[in-house]
Amino acid sequence: MRALTLLALGLVSLAALPGLARAEDAPAHLLGTFRVTYYFVAEERGTGRWPLYAPACGAVLAHTSREFHHELSLEGTGRLRDGRLLNFSERCDCARPGHGGSRVCYEWLDRGEFPWGKGARLEGRDLPLRPFRSIAVDPSRIPVGAVIYIPAWRQGHWPDGSPRDGCLRAEDTGSRVLGWHVDVFVGRPEWASALQRDGAVSVRAYLNAPECAHWEGG
Repeated sequence: MRALTLLALGLVSLAALPGLARAEDAPAHLLGTFRVTYYFVAEERGTGRWPLYAPACGAVLAHTSREFHHELSLEGTGRLRDGRLLNFSERCDCARPGHGGSRVCYEWLDRGEFPWGKGARLEGRDLPLRPFRSIAVDPSRIPVGAVIYIPAWRQGHWPDGSPRDGCLRAEDTGSRVLGWHVDVFVGRPEWASALQRDGAVSVRAYLNAPECAHWEGG
């Protein structure tokens, strides 16, 4: 039963299950057409007196500018000028309103474990965000952990120069990522700007695509 559940989520290939056809022999499943947005690590550039709180309204982790506070609340992950990395932890009443009125408490990240930020949890493990590999999804449309194939991103290169193979993984969620919407994690604001200017605004996404068989299970 567990193997069949993993198969339904796209976390194992058909070839891994005895008596079933190989993944490359099975047709990919069209999930639908999704609106595309892009998110990144917010970068602190100025100073200020806006507090950033630890979880449960604990200590004040840092003071920053109003602009960075709002951008951090939107992107979920931010890098201070001294290089420390903050990540969304939970919603909390003590925080000042950020983007859309959201009140958020943050946590420090180990940059060795999470160099770009932390996404959703899967099987008790926090998933590290990876530029041009991680996407935020609505789990009612795409299960967390699923490997997704997007043919529109099969060729060419991402703004950082890395080749596109069309394969991404659902490794994050977000309160603004609802329904037929995927938010692609791109790491840097300038890469997001390039894609917002020249990238796709909607794409078709597939599950269990043979083109992404090399990603199965990891």
